[in-house]
Amino acid sequence: MANTYGYTHLIGNRSRLPDHSLLKVKINILANDPGHSTDLPQHMPCESNNAQPEIKYNVKNIPNDFFSSDESRSTLLNLINEQELAIENQNNVNRYYNDLIACIFHEMDNYLPKLYGYGSKSKKRFRIKKPYWNDNLKQLWTVMCQNEKNFLSFRGPNHIKQYLRRQFNESSTLFHRELRRAERAYNRNVRNEIESVCTDNPKQFWSYIKKLGPRYTPGIPQEVYDDDGNIKSDIDSVLDKWKTEYEKLYKTDGTQFDNEFYNQIIELLRNAENRMNDPLYTSNVTLNKNISADEINFIVNKLKNNKSPGIDKIPNEVLKCAEVKNCLLKLYQYYFDTGIFPSCWNQAIIKPIPKSKSKDPRVPLNYRGINLLSNIQCTHEVCKQTYSWGASAPL
Repeated sequence: MANTYGYTHLIGNRSRLPDHSLLKVKINILANDPGHSTDLPQHMPCESNNAQPEIKYNVKNIPNDFFSSDESRSTLLNLINEQELAIENQNNVNRYYNDLIACIFHEMDNYLPKLYGYGSKSKKRFRIKKPYWNDNLKQLWTVMCQNEKNFLSFRGPNHIKQYLRRQFNESSTLFHRELRRAERAYNRNVRNEIESVCTDNPKQFWSYIKKLGPRYTPGIPQEVYDDDGNIKSDIDSVLDKWKTEYEKLYKTDGTQFDNEFYNQIIELLRNAENRMNDPLYTSNVTLNKNISADEINFIVNKLKNNKSPGIDKIPNEVLKCAEVKNCLLKLYQYYFDTGIFPSCWNQAIIKPIPKSKSKDPRVPLNYRGINLLSNIQCTHEVCKQTYSWGASAPL
């Protein structure tokens, strides 16, 4: 970027001429194979691997000593310093980014409890789904189950079996009576609480309203229609159908972006770069200045918690750690200066969401494909946009 009007100290030494014009991209879709690319870190969990299910961490209460040890801090610092001194090429950028993700995962393994561990069985603790469950209902439930077991397993005289049956019926009646009573008391308290926050706290009021209605939990069947309208259920046919249908969404018939239009854009780009090389050209300092720590703090602190991570599986809560934010500052500046970013940022996980309950679930295009990008990537994309678009952040 041209160093005009004394703004040399605001622009990175490695910064190159920016390209804010049309990008020509090639999109490839891999069906249910997020670990296909060798650019991904090998340690990252892969949903398609049945032997090693996805690991989830409890990030609600991150401890204060997270990334506070000298060893973890020095590891992060060394990774950034080594990358800045390494040769600027795609392989080095991928390698150091993978090492950074591995370092973050290592710290998460040491300090954050896992919600799901290795193996086929879930590590979630058993919990009662009913919000009005209490110790009295638990005791009555235990007595009813024991009486039912005694009645079903008894192989003696008929009069004793009838007595055990009456015991089970009485305990069952008592349990369900107390269960309905607890449910009515809970619903009465909920109604009273909703009425109390109706005018004082509208946000809390609508959160209560959302919990009242039935929840629809969609399931994607492992079935699709072939070209002849027959239903196919084998995994290869299903994945191939989904892959083919979503690839069609990104293909055009050549009328929207033809060669003539593309050549015009290339010519405009060449003229713009020639103007930037002019000594009298005035650069956009706000857009092209170095990324600041205040900018990183402003963006990262606004990230929402409890959101799905992208392909690198790093949650937003971890990015809010002070040491990680310092690391992101140097990392983003390096990517901004060199114009090289990790190859895994070119990949996304497509999560299909049903468009309507009434549409056929066997048709792939009846689902809206939501792309899950890396949280680190999304934060980097927003950094320069926030200030240049006039957001209320300190300059």
